[in-house]
Amino acid sequence: MTKAELRQRVLEVRKKMSAEEHRLLSKLIFDKVISLPEFKVGKTLFIYIAYSNEAETKSLIEYALSAGKTVCVPCVREEGEMVAVAVKNLSELKKNRYGISEPADETNVVDKDAVDVAIVPGVVFDKKLNRLGFGKGYYDNFLRNTRCAKIALAFDFQIQDAVPSDEHDVKMDVIVTPSQIIR
Repeated sequence: MTKAELRQRVLEVRKKMSAEEHRLLSKLIFDKVISLPEFKVGKTLFIYIAYSNEAETKSLIEYALSAGKTVCVPCVREEGEMVAVAVKNLSELKKNRYGISEPADETNVVDKDAVDVAIVPGVVFDKKLNRLGFGKGYYDNFLRNTRCAKIALAFDFQIQDAVPSDEHDVKMDVIVTPSQIIR
C-alpha cells in the first residue's frame, strides 16, 4: 500500500469518530502523556494544536502552562518552514489560511534546540516508531537533528503493522495511544 493510500484509509476512520469517542480517547492519551518521565522533566515543550480530529492537545497545553513549563506551538511561515513560537495561553491563537490555530503574534520564536519535548501529530504509525504525516515534511524538517524527546499522539487504529518510510522521515521516541505506550 502506498503512503497516500494508507493515509487516506486511516483518515477516513478518524473522520468517523464521534465527538464523545474522540473526547474520551483523547483524555486517556492525556493521562498517559502527563505520566511520561520525558514530559515530567521537560521544561520547554513544543505541542501541536489538534486539527481535524487529531488527538486533542489543548488540555495538555493548559496543563503544561499551569505547571510553569514553556509551551511552544507550531507556526508555518510563508516559505514552508515551521517554527516554534512560545505562548502564554490559548487565547493567543488564531486560525491560519488552512484553518489550523497558530499564534497571532509570531515574534516569540524559540530555537528548536531549546525544545526538550516535542508532542507530534501524525496520520499513521507503526511499532517501530515510524510516522506518516500529511506528506508536507514540516515536522520531519523541524525535528531533524534535534535532541528533544519526540512523542507522537495517536488513536489505536492509527497504529499499523508497517508504515512505509524514507531516509528523510524522522522516527518518534515514544508513541502514546489510549491503550499503550510504544517505545
